[in-house]
Amino acid sequence: MQETTKTFLKDLEPIIKNVGSWDNARISRAIVTAGYRNTILEDIHSNGTPITDEVREEIINELVTAIYMVSNMHPLIEQDIDNIEECILNMPEDVNEWIVTYLREMTFADACSSQWDAPSEVEKAIFEELDDELCELDSDDWPEVIANFVLAGQFSHNQENNVVLTDSVMADMNRDVHNRMFTVLEHLDDCLYEIYG
Repeated sequence: MQETTKTFLKDLEPIIKNVGSWDNARISRAIVTAGYRNTILEDIHSNGTPITDEVREEIINELVTAIYMVSNMHPLIEQDIDNIEECILNMPEDVNEWIVTYLREMTFADACSSQWDAPSEVEKAIFEELDDELCELDSDDWPEVIANFVLAGQFSHNQENNVVLTDSVMADMNRDVHNRMFTVLEHLDDCLYEIYG
């Protein structure tokens, strides 16, 4: 098992070091791309139809999965390679598959959104509403609450007003969703990484 793990990590070391070095702007972009942009939303955009409750629910589920994936895997990836090896030896045998899946999905999402603008934090008052809500909840409930927060701005506005997702509408909505996810990571990344650690 140990020799297999060493070989596995040696093969993946450049990718692990790359993803492990990402800042919150890049991680949030990958989360948003995987859990929001590269979903059924693309069909809605292409077809020029408004967002339905069913679409929102599907995207919430995808975002929760992406947030879970990052909170579970990124603390492992950003360690020194020797520490990763030690961690893997104490984990279930299929952890190698988890790592490969994480690296593949994150690098693909990163490549898909490489032209996005750098994010900025949302207004403090907007984030404080989320922070207050999270303080009242068990951490197991955080990913779904965060996913709803991420969609609570332009996405919700467009859904409630049956706005057709033109290119310009999509650009504004993408920016808002990315800013919201970035804000969460800027303030809560340490807490997020403890949810499933």
